[in-house]
Amino acid sequence: EAVVMGSCLDDRETFDDCRPEFFDKMREEVSPCKIFTPLIDLNKRGVFEFAQRYGGSALLDLSWSCYAGGEEPCGNCGACEARTRGLPR
Repeated sequence: EAVVMGSCLDDRETFDDCRPEFFDKMREEVSPCKIFTPLIDLNKRGVFEFAQRYGGSALLDLSWSCYAGGEEPCGNCGACEARTRGLPR
């Protein structure tokens, strides 16, 4: 019935499929399936604060972003760097 996407503001510059226009078009194409993008206007820092506010902090330890495609995050690619910049200090 629904798809929830975690695309955020920081992803827009790099990825066409992380932009509001993409999701607007998808909503038209896949109706009646609903598409929710609750993080679309938040930067990485905002996503972490959102997780903390709504009790999802523990889940952050189970997630990571990495373009290298390995079993562990590389720590050096753009996705890893963006995540590190967004983490609360």
